[in-house]
Amino acid sequence: MLRCHTPPQCGRAPLRHHGTRELPPAAAAPGVVVRCARGAPQVSGIEAASPGHAAAATAAAAKAERGDARPSLAERLRLGSLLEDGLSYKESFIVRCYEVGINKTATVETIANLLQEVGCSHAQSLGFSTDGFATTTSMRKLGLIWVTNRMHIEIYKYPAWGDVVEIETWCQADGRIGTRRDWILKDLANGEVIGRATSKWVTMNQNTRRLQRVSDDVRDEVFIHCPKTPRLAFPEENNGSLKKIPNLSDPAQYSRLGLVPRRADLDMNQHVNNVTYIGWVLESIPQDIIDTHELQTITLDYRRECQYDDIVDSLTNIEEREEKSMNGSASAAPHKEERQQFLHCLRFAANGDEINRGRTVRESPQAAAPGVVVRCARGAPQVPGIEAASPGHAAATAAKAEGGDARPSLAERLRLGSLLEDGLSYKESFIMRCYEVGINKTATIETIANLLQEVGCNHAQSVGFSTDGFATTTTMRKLGLIWVTNRMHIEIYKYPAWGDVVEIETWCQEDGRIGTRRDWILKDLANGEVIGRATSKWVMMNQNTRRLQRVSDDVRDEVFIHCPKTPRLAFPEENNGSLKKIPNLSDPAQYSRLGLVPRRADLDMNQHVNNVTYIGWVLESIPQDIIDTHELQTITLDYRRECQHDDIVDSLTYIEEGEEKSMNGSASAAPHKEEQQQQFLHCLRFAANGDEINRGRTVWRKLAR
Repeated sequence: MLRCHTPPQCGRAPLRHHGTRELPPAAAAPGVVVRCARGAPQVSGIEAASPGHAAAATAAAAKAERGDARPSLAERLRLGSLLEDGLSYKESFIVRCYEVGINKTATVETIANLLQEVGCSHAQSLGFSTDGFATTTSMRKLGLIWVTNRMHIEIYKYPAWGDVVEIETWCQADGRIGTRRDWILKDLANGEVIGRATSKWVTMNQNTRRLQRVSDDVRDEVFIHCPKTPRLAFPEENNGSLKKIPNLSDPAQYSRLGLVPRRADLDMNQHVNNVTYIGWVLESIPQDIIDTHELQTITLDYRRECQYDDIVDSLTNIEEREEKSMNGSASAAPHKEERQQFLHCLRFAANGDEINRGRTVRESPQAAAPGVVVRCARGAPQVPGIEAASPGHAAATAAKAEGGDARPSLAERLRLGSLLEDGLSYKESFIMRCYEVGINKTATIETIANLLQEVGCNHAQSVGFSTDGFATTTTMRKLGLIWVTNRMHIEIYKYPAWGDVVEIETWCQEDGRIGTRRDWILKDLANGEVIGRATSKWVMMNQNTRRLQRVSDDVRDEVFIHCPKTPRLAFPEENNGSLKKIPNLSDPAQYSRLGLVPRRADLDMNQHVNNVTYIGWVLESIPQDIIDTHELQTITLDYRRECQHDDIVDSLTYIEEGEEKSMNGSASAAPHKEEQQQQFLHCLRFAANGDEINRGRTVWRKLAR
């Protein structure tokens, strides 16, 4: 059986103390939808499609009345729009490198997030405002919000990094109790349907947390724009989206006990977001099924909310298969080893109350075609300085032509990025997606780190380098060498919100004899303001022995020939924070979060924890009063050891005395310690032997209220 690797003493593993832009609310149009935070109650059927362009015109009029008739920058750049009849919305998404998993294809969590994002964009395209609950005027007066009741997703073919997925969505009335939203997913390159999904939503009283029937007033506001004739993503009779999920009987055949929410799992109301439950359900799938089958169908019925202090058990039983596919069409029953069905239950460890129940269907994938492309996995060793900018567009074009791929890919043609004219750096713009923002209603630091990785990967691709997840040269592959992160330093001066557009410029260069470095500058595309900077250092490691190795002359010739001759630094200031040494954290720590356990979604394609997960773990031991009153300004991490799925990790934190200089090295008046700025030292270490995994430093600034 799968069991949680949490030590016996830490049922919950709580934080322990050992010692010493939100947009101003606009006048709400009927069927209002608000800014959606990561994991905020997702956009439900309330954003129903209008019955034609008249509704779109009405939406435009509503925006004009509020003084925002001109489309936002995000709306102008987004690859989506209402269809001609105004009854549905389509948007295309390029799958990012960090959104794929151990199978080198997009994870089901990625799919669920994109479904949420296209729903948010649909609402925005109709002119609705966004507050995270998709409430109408009557709903707000009555204190009602929408909550998910059921989610059903079927994936026939998973997209890989760089694939372009087109998602169409619409919504409609669903009886007297609520609403539903449907989606169809296609491969934009060939129009093939690769997935479908549907969801059901009900109204809940925000104060009593009890479900409530949709009143006539709310129905008039919500469903006036819904199609009169139902349109279903799953029109088949007895399809899997309608199939009842039975209760899971004890004892379960497989279990993963003691799952605990992380801060990154929480929505802006301090509840666990819907997508996290998907990952928790999959935690109790047996490993041999994970290794040999891929998820085709998942259905979840949501029953109770989960909060930060809860402990969750994930239980799984094998369900006997049926003679019909989950979409209801007749098919020959595959061999048992080719298809497996499971029943699932998430429940509170404390009292056994059911949080949700689910069903999954997994099938053994077909044999890969010859010449399969190795794709970048979520958290794969991120693209380091090896993807150095070529000394001009001619070199990049020649490299691609030599490889037989001179014509740009669909993703390259649609992507909002390109090499700069001198060919020495790369810029790309990203629209902040609704699920990428957190409890402060702005992008999380994990989102920023992921985007830095994505722009590095796209830089590499733009200069014609192949992408295998390790950014290796010919000589490196012969010698079994890869790049690994040694240090990451990020400073954020202003966090972007959902719908903001961030422009990121990146370049890389030689860094002494031991490795390479990559730098980034982040700007608000709307006004050109620099909102952040980052730098990283990478060293070479033997993939088999896992030992560091000096960069040889042959590798240097391959890697650094395209690097700028004159160093260009994101942090040119003398004694800047990116260079500052991080001291060892002595025992006992002032704050700790013990017993952190990796999830499958945290692993890269080599079954190691990805770099961004460490950032979240470090922040787990920050005291809650700092989280409530401050926001992260600077984070520096030194990576020392790898962590795998079976490891248990302790997160330790110390208060560090402030300095008279800001972290970017420029002189500034020292802020009042308790009021404006707090500095902390951090250490992640293995619970079993105390060996250090990484050490870090964070600087927090007071939130402006």
